[in-house]
Amino acid sequence: MEGKRGSRVIKSINWSAFRPGYTKESTILGSMLTELDEADNVQVQTAIGATVMVDALKAAQQEFAQVMSEKTETEAQDAERLTATPKIN
Repeated sequence: MEGKRGSRVIKSINWSAFRPGYTKESTILGSMLTELDEADNVQVQTAIGATVMVDALKAAQQEFAQVMSEKTETEAQDAERLTATPKIN
């Protein structure tokens, strides 16, 4: 029963190895993690010993989101510096 429930979660978000783009992938992963936090899914994770793996996935996603946020901010600052018109005195 537990395996079928886990499979349902993965199928419900159309998970596959081929995903387009960071933003869409992060949205899908966030949706899956939210669904995995539901009480009945937590019980299944506990029953099959997947709690540690799900927690690790959550931590990895948070770390990756932080790195991507910092990267995006740095790129925006670099672009601003490159396009800024220097003031002539």
